Amino acid sequence: MNRGKMVRDELIAALGDSTASREIAGRTLVDILVDAVEAGSVEWTSDGRLRLPARVEHEGSAEINSRGTENPRRHYYPCSFLNLFLFREVYRQSLVPFGCRNCYKVKVEASCVAELAVIREIAPTMPCPSKCACTLKYPYSVGVWSALFYVDGLEMAFDVHRQLKVAIAAHPRLTNAALDVSIKRGCSLYEARLGPSDQWVVDETLELLEQRLYSLFDPPQAREGDKLTAFMGWIVSAHSIGDDSYLELTHGKPIRPPTLDYLKVEPRLERLSTNPG
Repeated sequence: MNRGKMVRDELIAALGDSTASREIAGRTLVDILVDAVEAGSVEWTSDGRLRLPARVEHEGSAEINSRGTENPRRHYYPCSFLNLFLFREVYRQSLVPFGCRNCYKVKVEASCVAELAVIREIAPTMPCPSKCACTLKYPYSVGVWSALFYVDGLEMAFDVHRQLKVAIAAHPRLTNAALDVSIKRGCSLYEARLGPSDQWVVDETLELLEQRLYSLFDPPQAREGDKLTAFMGWIVSAHSIGDDSYLELTHGKPIRPPTLDYLKVEPRLERLSTNPG
């Protein structure tokens, strides 16, 4: 028996005939999964689990606020399952996952890394999970220094938006900051592929399918040191784009020595180079 046939049979046995034969954008779920396994974008393990390859990661450097685990949301599934696995691999970017239906985000866009560091301090006081990130390499995000507060529903989004505006106004290090605080729905990739989020139609019949797939899914494990790595990544990124506000975070110490400008240390060379004689 070849590998593809074996994977297909095992997936049908694990999912059940009705779920395995469910059509998504003209193809059965089992066909989609078998192709993804053969392409290497999804792994089917020997103990009957679905997982993403280790190389698949979120774009950019992010730090997740640990209070996120304390927030009682109806949005139970991790984004690695909803976005990277369901939307990209299973739904082939054609459907908004049912698990994302109530996902809204309050986004704070800072103008420099020092401002983002202050938002990072405010984040644990909010009643929801949050993520602070350098979004320079996020292909679907606008801005460079962003904080995202994950909320359950539009009503909660407006409430957290109000709380954030109050906290920002009260913080002495943000007195003159021009922060953009907005509300968005779901992931930016969804809108890029499916249009404005107020026009999305979420298929409620996907709920049971997603529950079954999640029961077989192994979310990526958080790695030790991710928070420090992300924070140091912000500083390096700030230096690379000329954002000198990072010096506030390093007590004025540059992370790279400045290069020597010979027009400043040897001005006579400039005079010689411009002398027509």
